[in-house]
Formats: sequence, structure tokens, C-alpha cells
Amino acid sequence: MEIKAGKYILRSDAQCYWIEQMRISEKTGKETSVRVSGYYSKLEDLFVSFLERKTRDSDKVEMEAVLKEINTALEDAKAIIRAYVEKKTK
Repeated sequence: MEIKAGKYILRSDAQCYWIEQMRISEKTGKETSVRVSGYYSKLEDLFVSFLERKTRDSDKVEMEAVLKEINTALEDAKAIIRAYVEKKTK
């Protein structure tokens, strides 16, 4: 499975799910995908990991900035879930 949602791609194989993020490589200047969460057999575990990593990787020190980053991570997760549901209901 490969489901695109903004800058993220939800992927799976027969065993697990993972999320990749599209980024521009600093070395080549080309767009590439980087795994940001995975590999989990349950979608619930995948999204818990995704949200934890997005907030733990934050370098913010002001509470308002941290909360904004958490909100962005939640909105990203919702967008990925919506794309997954849309694909599965087609």
C-alpha cells in the first residue's frame, strides 16, 4: 500500500505499516523520502509513534511553540488517516 497525504506517505507490506516524509536532499537537491515512523503491525501503534517522534524531535523551548508543533503533528496524523480511510472506502 502507498497512500500520499501532503508531504507524507503511508506505506505497508504484508507485515507492517510505516510513514515516510518527502524531503529535499541537502546533498543532491532532489526530493527523497525518509522514514519518520514505523514499522508497526497495528495502525494505532504507528500513529502513537508518529506523534511521539514529532514532539520528541522538537527543539522548541517555549511552551507556545511546543504546543503549536504538537498541533501540527496532530493535523498531519489526521490528514494521513483521512487519506487512508478514503482509499479504503473506494
